[in-house]
Amino acid sequence: MLDRLTRIATEHGRDALWTEALPWLVETCGALGGQILVDLAAPARHAHGQIDQAQQRKIDAWEGDLLWLEDWMPLGGGSLTHKPPARAVTSPDSPMVHIPIYEGRTLAGGLSLIFPQSRPLDDPVVATADALTQSVALVATLAMERYQLQRRLTQGNLLYEVSRAISSSLEIDNVLKFTTAVAANALGAEASALLLVDHAIGEMAFVFVHGPTAEPLHGRRLPLDNSVVGRVARTGQPLIVNRITREVVFAALDEDDVGPRLRNMLCAPLQVKGQTLGVLLVLNREGEQKFSAEDLEWLMALAGQASVAIDNARLYSTLREERDRIVQTEEEVRHHLARNLHDSAAQLVGSLLMHIEITRKLAQVQPAALEPEFDLLRELAQQTNQELRQALLELRPLLLESRGLIGALQNHIGQQRRRGQVISMTVEGILPAVANKRAETAVYLVVQEALSNVRKHANAQNTWLRIFVRSPRLVIEIEDDGEGMVVDQMERHYQERGKMGVLTMRERVQWLGGEISFTAPCDPECHGTLVRIELPLARLTSAANADAASWVMATQSQRSA
Repeated sequence: MLDRLTRIATEHGRDALWTEALPWLVETCGALGGQILVDLAAPARHAHGQIDQAQQRKIDAWEGDLLWLEDWMPLGGGSLTHKPPARAVTSPDSPMVHIPIYEGRTLAGGLSLIFPQSRPLDDPVVATADALTQSVALVATLAMERYQLQRRLTQGNLLYEVSRAISSSLEIDNVLKFTTAVAANALGAEASALLLVDHAIGEMAFVFVHGPTAEPLHGRRLPLDNSVVGRVARTGQPLIVNRITREVVFAALDEDDVGPRLRNMLCAPLQVKGQTLGVLLVLNREGEQKFSAEDLEWLMALAGQASVAIDNARLYSTLREERDRIVQTEEEVRHHLARNLHDSAAQLVGSLLMHIEITRKLAQVQPAALEPEFDLLRELAQQTNQELRQALLELRPLLLESRGLIGALQNHIGQQRRRGQVISMTVEGILPAVANKRAETAVYLVVQEALSNVRKHANAQNTWLRIFVRSPRLVIEIEDDGEGMVVDQMERHYQERGKMGVLTMRERVQWLGGEISFTAPCDPECHGTLVRIELPLARLTSAANADAASWVMATQSQRSA
């Protein structure tokens, strides 16, 4: 019989075990009838055999004491005056035995047996009934431990499957949909939902749902207010809600949507680096069971996996956007180079070819007129060479290798002056030796792009380049007196026209660990623009292969010095 009860408990749970065990206990103990109360947290009663009204009242009173003890002294606790019964007791005026049921050291319920009036309730009878009852309770304990072990193993396997899905797929929708369904199935719940938070507008949305209870919520949006779900999203703290009565679970939703159908729920935040990305919900535990701390712990582990999936998808999206931006930038560079070559070198080469043809014909008819033509050919060839060298310098500033950052900028300004741009350059302080050539090139290209923007778009009369070496910072200012632009429209202006210069400048400065700002006084009209760049000197003086922590430490050392 105990083997049979073990199978029943393992397959169907504690309640089914005691339902099957009650008739066997009544008959084996020679009783006329009996009633059992199990699971004091969610009481369930079962009766078998003969029980009259007077006996039922006494059983109810004894079970009421057990429930009172559960309310005030859970997990088998006690006080000096009220303690759970440690052994079976008999009724003084009725052939009845009350037997407390313990699972481990926890009071789990009670059994009342009613015997014939003719049978004396001596110690052996009571002891036998108590021993049989505790044997069944031991079976229940072991079976539930086995059930919990199997459940943890199943949940662990499900976490592994979710982890595999995350690592093998970049389709974030499929992964999160699978994760949402796993949450409900693994915890034996009717439904589950995954909400994503939009901090910019202070709302969250039901993106994925599973189960009929959550189906009406799909696509709904909620404010981050004082509701249960909103509190989890704001604080990043998980919650167990086992008794949903009048609490506000979902704000801005009518009670007809979900209120009457909700009994209990688990809420786990989806977090990456301290930022809450969303909330994973599990709704309505099947049957009368409640969610436990172990359930919440497992859901938190699953939420961690979902957070990794969201972060991976976000990183992948960023990389894809970066790839597209690089392709677009390369295309812009090619167009820029083609335009420059067409406007300068190509036209000069065309003019050179035309004058070579003129010179060839003059050599046949007027040899004496060749000398001016040769002078003109030489001038055209020199201009072509200069334009080609300028194009190459813009692609790869070779002077950085020989003259350093300050010398290369001075040479670039000299070239711009020859083009008619009025630029003055001042340097305060001495720039230390540069070890990171890639960072040096990035600084040069940022300044070059800023000066190019002034020449092309500002229509300025004067331009000033100021460099301040103030350890531990390098400050660079590019200012003009031309047509200023509203700063918050600047990036949109460049994006609308396919110009990536300002965005590239900002990204290069961020890669250098610095800051860039654009200032244009507009009262009432915009006049002039100031571009200010602040960089850590350690980014230039640390080796190119040094990691971020190395040059941050170097920056701190310079600051303390």
